Amino acid sequence: MALTYLMTASPQSLATYDATLGDSVLFDDMTTPGVVETRDERAVTSLLDALDYLNTTLGTDRTKWRWGALHTLRFASLVSLWDSLSIPPIGDSTFPNGFPRHGDGYNIDVGDPGLASSLATATFTYSEGPTQRFVIDMDPSGPTPRNVLPGGEIWDNASPHFADEAELWRRNENHPLWVTHDDVAANTEERDSYTP
Repeated sequence: MALTYLMTASPQSLATYDATLGDSVLFDDMTTPGVVETRDERAVTSLLDALDYLNTTLGTDRTKWRWGALHTLRFASLVSLWDSLSIPPIGDSTFPNGFPRHGDGYNIDVGDPGLASSLATATFTYSEGPTQRFVIDMDPSGPTPRNVLPGGEIWDNASPHFADEAELWRRNENHPLWVTHDDVAANTEERDSYTP
């Protein structure tokens, strides 16, 4: 937030304003003696660095640059020896780097790739985000809850419910959350009965 303020504030309003530079002295790179960098120079240099990074990482065909090529998410298996229990699994042909994900750290659909000390160490993969997508429609006939969890409902990759929640979660979709006896009974897939 401080950097955003420094980049958008009127230079004259900053305590670090230098009338000779016409800008804040905070933008000067102290490792370049004899040269005094400005806010505009730092912004342009950063943009050029980002373009160099993207050209190197994604190739020079800019029509193939897509957000999800770098910004991805994988629900890693709780047991690292069993990569096939990750969602999507390691080696997945459709999503080899994980699910493409939008979002950042400053919106309602948080997808925080974390911090990196430089572009060279940045991965842009998400390790944090919403733990569920729970919403309630306050309908006049009664509340209608909907939810989805990141991951699946069962830890068995042969089950259709292994990754069904993750597929909805990644697209910001959800499903009805059955809470009344009648709704639960009407949507039951399997029933177990135990007797003493």
